[in-house]
Amino acid sequence: MITKTEDLKAVMDFVKAQPCVDASRITMIGQSMGGLVTSLVAAERADEIADVVLFYPGLMAPENLREEYPTAADLPTEPAKFLGAEVGPVFFWDSYDLDVYGTIGNYTGLVLLLHGTADKLVPVSVSEKALEVYENAELKVIEGGNHGFPPLEDGTNVREIAYNYIMEFLENR
Repeated sequence: MITKTEDLKAVMDFVKAQPCVDASRITMIGQSMGGLVTSLVAAERADEIADVVLFYPGLMAPENLREEYPTAADLPTEPAKFLGAEVGPVFFWDSYDLDVYGTIGNYTGLVLLLHGTADKLVPVSVSEKALEVYENAELKVIEGGNHGFPPLEDGTNVREIAYNYIMEFLENR
C-alpha cells in the first residue's frame, strides 16, 4: 500500500505545481482499491485536499487480508490473487498492519461515499462504517448498484446516477 500511496502523492504534487491548478480546490476521487489509497492519502495530507469522493472504497482490504492470512508469516512471497486482482508481495506486506478506520478519520473535510446495494466485492457496510468514522461525510446508496456501477438489468445507467450525485456534491460544497 505504501507504494500506491506514494504514487498518488507524487501525482498530487505534480498537479498542484501546475500554474492552471487552484491548489485550494483539489478534489480527490478514488474507487475500490483506489478509494482505499485516496482515503489514506487524504488522511495524511488533509490540509491539501478540499474534498473527497469515494466509489465503493476497498477500506476492508487489510482486514480481509488478515482473515485470509492469520499471521504475517503466512503472506504470499509471490504475486497472488486478492480481492479479484493479482497483487505482488509488497502489497501484502505494506497492507497487513494498516488500521484503516483508525487512520482515515484524520481527514475532516467533506467526503461523498457512493455505493451500490448489490456490490458483493465491497459490501455497502464498508461505506456505512466509513460514514461513522468521517466527520463530514455523506453516503449515497444506489439501489441495485454493483461494483463498477454497470447498468442495471432494467437499463438504468448507474454511472449517470453517480455522476449526478458528484455534480450535486461539488456544486454545494
